[in-house]
Amino acid sequence: MLAAVKAHRARPMVRVVMDPGTHPADYVDAITRLRSRAYILAEPIDSTAMRALSLNGVRRRMREFVTAMAGQVDYWEIGNEINGEWVGSNPAEINAKVQAAYDEVNAAGGRTMVTLNFWSGPDCYAKPWETTLYYPRTMAKSLRQGIDVVSLSLYETACNPVQRPSALQLANTFNRLGPMFPNARLAMGEVGAQRIEDGLPADPTLAEKKRVARTYYGMQQELANRVGPRFVGGYFWWYYVQDAVPRARPETLWPTLDALFVGM
Repeated sequence: MLAAVKAHRARPMVRVVMDPGTHPADYVDAITRLRSRAYILAEPIDSTAMRALSLNGVRRRMREFVTAMAGQVDYWEIGNEINGEWVGSNPAEINAKVQAAYDEVNAAGGRTMVTLNFWSGPDCYAKPWETTLYYPRTMAKSLRQGIDVVSLSLYETACNPVQRPSALQLANTFNRLGPMFPNARLAMGEVGAQRIEDGLPADPTLAEKKRVARTYYGMQQELANRVGPRFVGGYFWWYYVQDAVPRARPETLWPTLDALFVGM
């Protein structure tokens, strides 16, 4: 992975997802080497992992990573896809954990990011509180005011029928989220072409991966124009290791992503 990241012609931001049961020592060397060619977004607790941890467990894990990696991380993702029922049973439970994670990062002077699922309609979710623009209203005002970046996670096949939002739809969502998070920059979060492991009947072809990447990375300029200077890009390809590493292998997505990075 280090070789693939270092070969990009434009300096990317790398989102490092820490697996459950791991510790800072498992990542320090890689992050130290990545920092020479990339910005670092660290996520000690992914969406499904948050459900499995107690409130104190979230606090301890965030403190462990923040203490060990102070100065090596540009942003900390304190909650991923928080408006998803797989993260917790209700907003109060989820938000308490997000607050605990925020408190640990904030106390250390770090910058924070939170990610919401983009849902185009009720065919995408099971509970009313999962709605993209409703969920932030369940969060404490002080937390919303303190967060530095809010991003949207977008998977077409997470909805049935599939969702394929336009840049205008996404911009409208960002522009409505902006006042709810008055001090935050706005970004695209996870994107990608889902696979068998996500419940699909088959893995996507390279052509489908390219279509998805070009569609959403290609919205950069229109989103920047419609949302304004608060929009800072993003677009973290969730399957980067599977699809682009090693970069010269057959069926690699690496050249497509590299060209998109340069074009942004």
